[in-house]
Amino acid sequence: MGSHAGGTAESQADILLTQGIGSEDSPGTIRSSVRTVALGDTELGDPIYFDETAAHADVLFVINRVKAHTDFEAPVESGIAKMLMVGLGKPRGATVAHQSFRRHGFYTALQAGVKVILDRIPTVVGIALVENERHQCIKIEAIPGAEILNRERSLLQLSKSRMARIPLERLDLLIVEEIGKNISGSGMDTNVISRKKDPCRSTIEDRPQIEYIYIRGLSQESQGNAVGIGLADFCSDRLLESVDLDVTYLNCLTSGTPRGAAIPVHLKSDYLTFKAVVNSLPLDSPRELRVAWIKDTLSLDCFFISQPLLHDALMMDTELEPLGEPQPFAFDGAGNLNNPFENEYGDADHEDPKQ
Repeated sequence: MGSHAGGTAESQADILLTQGIGSEDSPGTIRSSVRTVALGDTELGDPIYFDETAAHADVLFVINRVKAHTDFEAPVESGIAKMLMVGLGKPRGATVAHQSFRRHGFYTALQAGVKVILDRIPTVVGIALVENERHQCIKIEAIPGAEILNRERSLLQLSKSRMARIPLERLDLLIVEEIGKNISGSGMDTNVISRKKDPCRSTIEDRPQIEYIYIRGLSQESQGNAVGIGLADFCSDRLLESVDLDVTYLNCLTSGTPRGAAIPVHLKSDYLTFKAVVNSLPLDSPRELRVAWIKDTLSLDCFFISQPLLHDALMMDTELEPLGEPQPFAFDGAGNLNNPFENEYGDADHEDPKQ
């Protein structure tokens, strides 16, 4: 896990336990440690550190999703190879790996690092998982260590071809109900929110082009790690109350992306946030606001849009289908919205609603 979950053996084991791995009902035992051994230097002159327990295993099975990275584009991005060099490097190795990526370029440094690991740990088998746009596993492939980099190229293309997108051209506001490490390594997938090339805003080539992003919550599974909060323009006070800054800072500083922990504008309620957005945009009326509301960047099979987007959505060359009649935004007495993803259409009684 590199530096994830606070970068301690205990906290990383706890993450697995919350997923049911290592519990009394699960076979196997968790051996969690952040101790590493030095495997040697790459041809680029950078040291490689590797998990001590894994380094002494008879056979090492490395299991991971192969998918697009949230920060860069390369022949190989997130997957088995990166897990070998970064994840199994634990906090110390992950820090050195990210420094090497910045110094030499990601793929150049990754190739050099993986070569050292496979020379010293020859009994590695990769188990690559590829998911579709519904977060369902569509391919599982076992890969001998020497073929990992080569096979990941093809699997990455398959993964990208099945990646979920928001099938719209332009948004004034994207509301993200939850971010979290269980959703994306960057809290929310930059490939979905159109902020991969520029963390501050969409570029002209991105689709959809998104003016502002508002995050409402942090997943419980993320255990306080709010990495990616800095990708948003607005966030809720409720989200900030659940943030563990120490854990978040460690993750962002290890990867060399301190901006990922930056705190965006946060107002006391959803209603005040909407007012701020409307006042910041050249709109004649709030009714013109082009809003999409998603549960998270992994869950795009059902989402909400404002009426100005309805015509665009139905004209898109996709299988979009309206699931109900338009409803007004209904704020409670504190000026907040209910989570619409907790029930079918978000219907709920609201005290003293402002609509």
